[in-house]
Amino acid sequence: MTNPSDEHSFRKHHGFSLIVVAVLVIAGFLYVRQVPAHPLGFYIDESSIAYNAYLISRTGRDEYGEAWPIYFRAFGDYKNPTYIYLLAALFRATGPSITAARLLSATLGLLTGFLLGWLGWRLSSRLSVGLIVAISAWLTP
Repeated sequence: MTNPSDEHSFRKHHGFSLIVVAVLVIAGFLYVRQVPAHPLGFYIDESSIAYNAYLISRTGRDEYGEAWPIYFRAFGDYKNPTYIYLLAALFRATGPSITAARLLSATLGLLTGFLLGWLGWRLSSRLSVGLIVAISAWLTP
């Protein structure tokens, strides 16, 4: 027979985990439910980053022939390499596709919201603050 205080203790200790999992599942569903259909089209910046990631994954060189660049030149400016190298690793494993590129972005957005929510919770010691911060990060375009 279970003791009512044991049940309350279980809910208290595992309640946070259950809430986090539920919020992550909902946020994840909302983030990936229409990939790659939205936004419509494959925009210039997306295609430039994906093309450079594809070239890095296959040849180790960018579109200008530079080997393993620190910054990627595109359209008169320079792109941060972190995302391009992550995408190159993903393309190496899955092959290039719009879906893979957008799913990587959605996954990183989900992770960012989770980490910001965790930071809000740790700084304030209030679960409600962490959830509000995470949800607002996920809802920011």
